[in-house]
Amino acid sequence: MITKAIQSTCFLFLLITLSMSCKNDDDGSNSLESCCDIPPLQAEFADAKAYLPNAFTPNGDGINDIFYVQGGESLEKVNSFQVFDGSTIIFDKNEFFPNDTQLGWNGRVLGNSFAEDGVYRYKVTLSSSSNEVAEFEGEVCLRSGFPYSCVDLESQCGYGIQHDGDGGFDITFQTGETCE
Repeated sequence: MITKAIQSTCFLFLLITLSMSCKNDDDGSNSLESCCDIPPLQAEFADAKAYLPNAFTPNGDGINDIFYVQGGESLEKVNSFQVFDGSTIIFDKNEFFPNDTQLGWNGRVLGNSFAEDGVYRYKVTLSSSSNEVAEFEGEVCLRSGFPYSCVDLESQCGYGIQHDGDGGFDITFQTGETCE
């Protein structure tokens, strides 16, 4: 009787542990299928505007390979830019100018192996030319497979190439991406 209780408890513990280690699709986080349901970040604060896409494709084709902070000329500085897998920081960059692809996330975990396709949370702290500071959080969908599988709301995926040059997003700009 005690052995069955211990076995049941161990099984329940194992089940809970496994379910916690899996990527959670119930709320859309880390689900490729719902990644384009996440709006791109179009932030305005003080005199500055910033844009971060909701998707990028680090597959080495030179199109939308880097997830980076973009903005208008009044966006003075990126104080910090972090990407998280759950609560673990997998990209961390501080004190740099926006609009520089060399300073964005290339989809690698701390510069090493590639992260899995999925949705990742980010946090960015920005400074405007009038010295105002603001922090924003969002999510981005990493899609590295080629050809890409189309996802729900594919037409709402916003990529870096769709930055309007002034901190905004223009959905009419061609993405350079195709899916099947």
